[in-house]
Amino acid sequence: VGLLSTLYTAIGGAKAVIWTDAIQAFVLFGGMIVLLFLVVGKIDGSWTTFFQDGARAGKFDMFRTDGLLAERNLFSACAFGFFVYLGAHVASYGTYQRFVSVPSVKDVRQSMYIKGVFTLFSCTLYFLVGTALFVFYQQSQVEVFNELSSGKAKDQLMPHFVVHHAGLVGLTGAILAGLFAASMSSMDTGINSMTASIVTDWFEGRELGMRFNRVLTFGLGIFATGVACLLSMIDTPVFDLLLSLIGATLGLLTAVFLLGMLVPRANTAGAIAAVVVGLSVFAVIRLWIPSLEGEELRRVGVFAGLKNNSWWDAMFTTVPAFTAGVLASYLRPAPPEERTRGLLLFRRRDWLNP
Repeated sequence: VGLLSTLYTAIGGAKAVIWTDAIQAFVLFGGMIVLLFLVVGKIDGSWTTFFQDGARAGKFDMFRTDGLLAERNLFSACAFGFFVYLGAHVASYGTYQRFVSVPSVKDVRQSMYIKGVFTLFSCTLYFLVGTALFVFYQQSQVEVFNELSSGKAKDQLMPHFVVHHAGLVGLTGAILAGLFAASMSSMDTGINSMTASIVTDWFEGRELGMRFNRVLTFGLGIFATGVACLLSMIDTPVFDLLLSLIGATLGLLTAVFLLGMLVPRANTAGAIAAVVVGLSVFAVIRLWIPSLEGEELRRVGVFAGLKNNSWWDAMFTTVPAFTAGVLASYLRPAPPEERTRGLLLFRRRDWLNP
């Protein structure tokens, strides 16, 4: 999957990525819809049992507020949804590539509306599939569920169902195609974005040619594929690791982006301060706190809950980083107005510019 994604990305560039992503999105959604009805159909009691057992297990408790930082509740879900999707829409290079590929700002807005609808639909669909798998295994194969609910085995529950319970060969292939589509669409966007970022930021003004771009794309693709293979050997579930990496990377990018868009005095010192503080906070919540046990863990109080809840990572990286960037920027004189004209969301005489 990784090598194939690298191949068509290197040959076709951004156009190939956008068109294949569009096709892969429909393949993915189609596969998930088929999987949902297939799993529910294998539950004894079908949809009635699905909703009853799911509700009994608390899967539909959207507004649960107990647990503070330790639990995945309403507050952590809002923090995750707001900061992760804010970063994905305003600080992701892959998103920007799509913005600049359309002819007008109006088209950008329309694409964002469409993406919002599809995101709501897809997240709801993934939730329903996950709940259906939970009910199915709790009903018929509790031992298998318990075995696949710890450590890195969490990533194997859906493939286990597809391989052992999907039934028809063609149906299994269709569902696997949907899973492969999700992997390929994520990888090709990342590879193409990294290539474009390196070429425009590190080699600005140089005529490198198509050959260099393709070689760089192949190199990044092979590297990403190798990293994916290594991840299969660790005990941490891939999704939990992904949330932490988003907090460490996309959270910092979001903070720096907001700093430049909102703060007239934003400067290099502010951006550096934002990155340093953001990484420091991330190191505390994801490296230091998880290393604590017993009495040492209790001493950090409510923040001990962050040990096993990565939904807060993006917020606890973005907010301190942005705050530090603002404070550091205001230690330096404001740049000339002509340097910030057209780059700020608000006019210079508005907020954050006394």
